[in-house]
Amino acid sequence: MATVSDDTGRVLAGRYRLQGLLGLGASARVYDAVDLVLERPVAVKLLHPSLAEDAAFVRRFTAEARAAAALTHPGVVAVFDWGEEGGQPFLVLQRFDGSLRDLLDGGQRLSLAQAVALGAQVAGGLAYAHRRGLVHRDLSPGNVLLDQDGRAAVGDFGLARALEAASWTEPVGAVLGTARYAAPERAGGGPATDRADVYGLALVLVEAVTGTVPLVADSPLGTVLGRVGRRLPPLPALGPLEALLAQAAAPEPADRPSAEELARSLEELGRRLPPPEAIGGFALRGAPVPALERTEPAPALAPATAAGVVAPAPAEDPVPAPLPRGRRRRGWLIAAALLVVLAALAGVGVWRSGVLLPRHRLVSLVGRPETQAARVVRAEGLRLRVLRRRYQVESLAGDVLREIPAPGTWLRQGATVAVVVSLGPPLVSVPDLGSVSGGCSAVVALLDAHRLRGSCREASSTTVPAGRVLRWSPTGRAPEGSTVSVVVSSGPPLVAVPSLAGISSCAGVASALQAAGLRAACSTQPSLAQPAGAVLSESPTGRAPAGSTVTVVLSSGPPPVTVPNVENDVPLPQAVTELQGAGLVVGPVYGPGGGVVFHTSPGPGQVVPRGTVVTVYTQ
Repeated sequence: MATVSDDTGRVLAGRYRLQGLLGLGASARVYDAVDLVLERPVAVKLLHPSLAEDAAFVRRFTAEARAAAALTHPGVVAVFDWGEEGGQPFLVLQRFDGSLRDLLDGGQRLSLAQAVALGAQVAGGLAYAHRRGLVHRDLSPGNVLLDQDGRAAVGDFGLARALEAASWTEPVGAVLGTARYAAPERAGGGPATDRADVYGLALVLVEAVTGTVPLVADSPLGTVLGRVGRRLPPLPALGPLEALLAQAAAPEPADRPSAEELARSLEELGRRLPPPEAIGGFALRGAPVPALERTEPAPALAPATAAGVVAPAPAEDPVPAPLPRGRRRRGWLIAAALLVVLAALAGVGVWRSGVLLPRHRLVSLVGRPETQAARVVRAEGLRLRVLRRRYQVESLAGDVLREIPAPGTWLRQGATVAVVVSLGPPLVSVPDLGSVSGGCSAVVALLDAHRLRGSCREASSTTVPAGRVLRWSPTGRAPEGSTVSVVVSSGPPLVAVPSLAGISSCAGVASALQAAGLRAACSTQPSLAQPAGAVLSESPTGRAPAGSTVTVVLSSGPPPVTVPNVENDVPLPQAVTELQGAGLVVGPVYGPGGGVVFHTSPGPGQVVPRGTVVTVYTQ
């Protein structure tokens, strides 16, 4: 599996910084990114470097990217920019929160109302693109993107066509995801049309409600060939949506509605259903098991004939003379008895050969649970045998992976169908996340290296530092590719810092902050501007982490002053000036007004509060 941190932090075209991996594909990676110029979130699809070496792909990629960028519709993912950086083509796309594939892989299903609402949005986007001559060619749940408000849009317009023009070959099995939703006309390599997009959307909606894709074989080619001339099986779980999707998935393109007609039909059906819940970040109940496929009637059998009975060749003897009537009658009776015996023997042979037993056409069992597959074959008078069980990535335990003989084979009643059943994805070890620091990005990177997916969220904690893991589930071992739910600490919760107005002492400050779940670091300092007890400074203000320290400085009032020495026969006017300049008040003067000062009270050098009254004695 590819690592996730190869390109994180890289800046493309001097503008788009890759911040974290959103998803992996056979030909590209999708990153969460930010446009440094417009300061907005975007998604960047970074294609395989070898594609830049293919001139046909580069030409087609540029043309298709330009055409896709011209699409402006709520149901189509916007293409903001495209280019090449370091030998890697890239697309800059509108940022969405996830895909329908993410929801389905997480075990979620859509209600009928949700599927109708989503289908109407996607069909509207397809209709808009079709009117402008663009066909998607590769519609799947992975290309149906969602935001937190449940808005759906189609992505990757034109990319499939550009890849077809290249010599690029995806890894073995990678095409299976595409073939699961491919229209039957693609079996012969025919061109993709707008009606093929409608077929793909129909299968996407079937899977969104039921959790399974109908008419799927055990190989991509077998899947597409198996859909030629075949209609969808009955799917009662779709309710009123069943008829619409059956028409949209008609075997012949001419029998399908256009995307615009399908969008109108879905909108009309949506008005008759309850309002859907928002699609995105929600938990849904599992969908009911889809109905079994309808088997085709067996063709009429040719009349059975007795095997091994050979009529004797006529003798070439002369014609005998006529027998007497009595002897002729006995001869007819003996011949009739012989014919009855021969017919009985022939009937026994025919019965033992099974020729007269009814025949049944084997339906596709791939993707069905083993118990359901057993019910299907038993209802047709067949028997099921599990050939072997094996681990299989991206499969559910108990689902049929392969059947022998192949679907479509005519079998006589009582025949045995062998199947290979999945044990589910192989188990891998879930790493110990207790020592991981660095937040959700580090957690997701570590899980991806262990072939697991990470679903990470943050929660406050007063004991675990921010960025460290609080808990995760499951632990021990988990199926490869499954999701591990992780909770990362965001640090202590924030609490409001209380108002300290009117509190004039450090003891009062400490008491008020303690009541709010905070600590106090209180001190005082003199202030000419603020009276004693007033708050001079406070940090932080507003909100602070619970248990953190708030630093507070209170005023201790004006600073004290030292009484100057004016007792050494200093003239009275000069003494008054010096005393007042020191912040003191000259009080009563005892002695001549034009004399000199020989004593003050308080005396020189004493430290007294600013504004203290000084009595002066002159001679």
